[in-house]
Amino acid sequence: MKLKVIAALLIVGVGVSACLLEGVTAGAVLGFIASNASKAGEAALVLQEAIARYKESETRLDKIRVLADVSCHFRKKHPNEMVFLREKLVEAGVSAKMIEAARDLADKKCGPVAQITENAP
Repeated sequence: MKLKVIAALLIVGVGVSACLLEGVTAGAVLGFIASNASKAGEAALVLQEAIARYKESETRLDKIRVLADVSCHFRKKHPNEMVFLREKLVEAGVSAKMIEAARDLADKKCGPVAQITENAP
């Protein structure tokens, strides 16, 4: 029991010392987390709204336009979240053909994005 307490204190001490040596304050760490959390929250909200508009769209062309718009938004404001976008669209039941058509339209509309790498099993 004493070894666990000593080990825990040692780990906490090393972590705090490392932060102090690097000049990182708890406020900076919390600020970084808060700013990234708000960006992730915004991305999730935009995606949720786009999926709702996608499901409400009646024609295939309208659906592709909605997907292209959300793709352009992610390319401009959340470029590191393109894999997240694709995964969530697949989870929402969007077909691969629709995603591909939307990507082509988004390439024309707002420019190409870096190649999305698939998570290979």
